[in-house]
Amino acid sequence: MATKSVFALLLCVVVVCGWLVACVPAACNNSTFSAETRSYFLDFKPGDYWIYKNLANGDIDSVYLVSQEVLGNDPTNPNYCVEEYAKVNFYGFGEKPFGYLINSWGVNFEITPTSFISFLSELPNLGSNQSLQVQGVRYDKITTLTHCCISGCYKDCGTKYFQFDRLYFVPRKGIVRWEASNHPQYGKVVYELIRTNIK
Repeated sequence: MATKSVFALLLCVVVVCGWLVACVPAACNNSTFSAETRSYFLDFKPGDYWIYKNLANGDIDSVYLVSQEVLGNDPTNPNYCVEEYAKVNFYGFGEKPFGYLINSWGVNFEITPTSFISFLSELPNLGSNQSLQVQGVRYDKITTLTHCCISGCYKDCGTKYFQFDRLYFVPRKGIVRWEASNHPQYGKVVYELIRTNIK
């Protein structure tokens, strides 16, 4: 009789523990943008602009921020971990729309408003000690993103389409230098920042 009682008690304990584990949500790894990530990619507003100069021929290219939207799931819903992601849209860079999607695990770039096949990069380690001289100005904490076609991450990257080869980001300044292939007018190009207006 005592054995049956102990067994029944153990069974109840197992059932109750199982019920408690099922009802308590798993620990979340919340994924929100750090202040550092925001400073490189998101601390800009519509109307901000950047003026770049082609190092080879002096051509001037103006780029401006069209829109920026930071999205995320409902932080009050206990069934989901908090996540943020953002879409930033520009116009310029050889008279083309350009944008990026950014989330906790990477940055996805686009050349057209509907396609995201042109540039994919893991979110880099930010805040490096690299410096870069651009038009006589020294920028610190440079973060460089390299085009997927160089690293071979996408079979769709071709040789006839405009593509960024390398982008140089600086906190609170955005892109200070960009290198591209198949520019619609000049082919392979390097442009550097000469002036900006960030609100």
